[in-house]
Amino acid sequence: TMNVEAYGTVKAREDMKLVAEVNGRVEYISEFFDEGCFVKKGTLILRIDQREFKINVKMAEANLKQLEAKIENLNQETLNLKENIAIAKNNLEISEKEYSRFQKLARQNIVSKTNMEKTKRVCLKDLSSLKELENQLKLMPARKKMLGAQKILKEASYDRALLELAKTEITTPFDGRVIEKNIMTGEYVRNSQYIGRIYK
Repeated sequence: TMNVEAYGTVKAREDMKLVAEVNGRVEYISEFFDEGCFVKKGTLILRIDQREFKINVKMAEANLKQLEAKIENLNQETLNLKENIAIAKNNLEISEKEYSRFQKLARQNIVSKTNMEKTKRVCLKDLSSLKELENQLKLMPARKKMLGAQKILKEASYDRALLELAKTEITTPFDGRVIEKNIMTGEYVRNSQYIGRIYK
């Protein structure tokens, strides 16, 4: 049997530094997160106080739902406008026919000019109402586009809030052993702060 002596450094197959990704106070540290301890993949080793992050999620969710309600209202408003335009067109058609009839009767001196003018005013009023409704409908695409852009921002804020909440928990990415722990329960940590190291 031949014995060979050699000098060098034994390195772990995989070494990972653990850092905090959000600011906050550490409220929980696993008993397995200690130097020399073995931890399994997916073990929750540390959690930062989540209360403020959960509030941010609720606020972002409420803002998103509020905007979605506005979009629903706008869609309903668009449908109502289309129905009102159909009614206004029908009213205008009736008043135009009535005005045309009164014009013929006025030429035959069967009705007075005053009555004819009344039907004309009704006709013009119906036309004005129709134009106003049509103008409102023309503005709907721009309003919908604006709300759509706002929704994208609200969705992004909600996703960011969920992501920040998820970052309050640190889990092990693989089975490994803790070789360094640099944090205590109750300690306030900052984003990117080093908290320990594990190796595979």
